[in-house]
Amino acid sequence: PPTAFAGFKPDQVGAMPPEAFATMKPNQMNAMPPNAFAALSADQIGAMPPAAFAAMKPAQMGQMPPAAFEAMKPTQLGAMPPTAFAAMKPAQLGALPPDALTVMVPTQVGALPAAAFTAIKADQIDALPPEAFGAMKSTQVGSLPPAAFGSLSSDQIGSMPVNAFTAIKPAQMAALEPEALVDLSAQQVGAMPAAAFKSIKADQVDALPAEAFAGMKPAQMSALTPTALGAMSPEQLTELPVQAMGALKPNQVAALPPDAFEAMKPTQAAALLPAAVGALKPDQVGQLDAATFGALKPAQLAAFKPGVADGVTVEQLEKLTPLQVKSLPKAFVANL
Repeated sequence: PPTAFAGFKPDQVGAMPPEAFATMKPNQMNAMPPNAFAALSADQIGAMPPAAFAAMKPAQMGQMPPAAFEAMKPTQLGAMPPTAFAAMKPAQLGALPPDALTVMVPTQVGALPAAAFTAIKADQIDALPPEAFGAMKSTQVGSLPPAAFGSLSSDQIGSMPVNAFTAIKPAQMAALEPEALVDLSAQQVGAMPAAAFKSIKADQVDALPAEAFAGMKPAQMSALTPTALGAMSPEQLTELPVQAMGALKPNQVAALPPDAFEAMKPTQAAALLPAAVGALKPDQVGQLDAATFGALKPAQLAAFKPGVADGVTVEQLEKLTPLQVKSLPKAFVANL
């Protein structure tokens, strides 16, 4: 009877042969004292029927030795109640075989302590189904080792709630494969800390969907390296909010590929800092639509370097008002 299991001591449990656990029922599992679980071996765990795990309590989970988790089967882990996962320790999660994680559901993942994720491995992340990431919390995401974070797929990242992105660290972002970013939404991008953008590489920028750039914030934009911005496409640039465009520094603007400027909107051009306009190159200015060129303010036009005149077209100049023309530097005009 279940009451008999309530009196089990660790040494008694440890001495039992694995086959003795093969018929364990849920109410028997539930009755065992937590400290008895500290003596369980991998062979004993492996012999237990999945149904028994449905009755596991958090206190029992917390007492199990990490080595016992090495024998956990998918059907056993899948049967555990989410409440049991709340007591899982880092060493226990790290000991689970990857195939056991293939059945985890969002409620189980969401119940795990953030600290447990510090021990998760890349092959375990690979095994988790995308839908399981739907309950990830920011503290859990922030606890993932970079090596594990770098194995995330686009489907897994796409399933993460927006608030989970608020804790992403630079080292984690740098570890991601470019193809993992292809489904990021504007909301997910907008939730990321500005510091994470410092580590984004050019091939990652290239992989981001154009619509994701609509979520960029000024602090995020100014954190991007010139090298990363060198991969920006026209389709991506045209999605940038005006406020984000206004945060670009001179060396960032100078790094943008010329063809990206063909999609710049008048409101975006008008938002650029005068110092950033002063960093423009002839081949960049030459790509601007005439209406976009005409949206530049006198203070921006006054920042033009003389050599930029080589890229300016007649159509662009025709869009300027007398006040704008008057603001052009004399050295610039002399080069027209």
